[in-house]
Amino acid sequence: MGSIAYTGPAKNILIRGIGLSGISFLNAIRFEPAGGSLTMEDVAISTQSNGDGSGLRFAPAANASLTLRNVRFQRASAGNGAAIRIVTGGHNVNVSLDNVKVSGGVSGIMIDATAGGLARISIKDSTFANIAGPGIAAYSGNGDIRLYLDNVTSVNNNHGLVANGARTTAWLGSSTIAGNIIGIHRAGNSSVFSYKDNYIFNNTTEGTPLPASPTPVQGMPSGEVASAQK
Repeated sequence: MGSIAYTGPAKNILIRGIGLSGISFLNAIRFEPAGGSLTMEDVAISTQSNGDGSGLRFAPAANASLTLRNVRFQRASAGNGAAIRIVTGGHNVNVSLDNVKVSGGVSGIMIDATAGGLARISIKDSTFANIAGPGIAAYSGNGDIRLYLDNVTSVNNNHGLVANGARTTAWLGSSTIAGNIIGIHRAGNSSVFSYKDNYIFNNTTEGTPLPASPTPVQGMPSGEVASAQK
């Protein structure tokens, strides 16, 4: 099965209403432009067969944004891949997931800011389930990650949520983390705040308690709006 890739100058790209299955390429969809945006709506990606393959790799060469609406990933990662892999590469990225379903595979969404840059990631009304590795994982390194989860379900995975690095901050509201080996894993002095309306239960290791979120959201730059703020 073919793949979709764009690595040119800044451009706003829309992918809508397609299905990709039986993926044998490293990435089913690869977006590495010099800026711009990628929007995916009503897309289904399934069965990644490449040894280190991902369903979507978003690694722009300049500041860029990604929006996923009504997107399905089924067994869309293999080896060291992820259904959704976000790599800042020293740039600033804004990522929004709305009604995204990830099931099976080795990793759900993997956010890599280790080379620097700022990743603002908003995930709402989305599910990560039955994944061999982490459902949601964020690694800040030399960059910054702000992760906002609103009505997100991460169940029956190895890890429900991994937050790694002192410059990784996550906020959880109205979300369910259940049935994982480890519910919430905080490493490297990362911060995970709760709005105290979440359901975190039946994980072998819960990873709780979580501190209550300050109001307004702690560490938010002036003018930034957090989707998780109530």
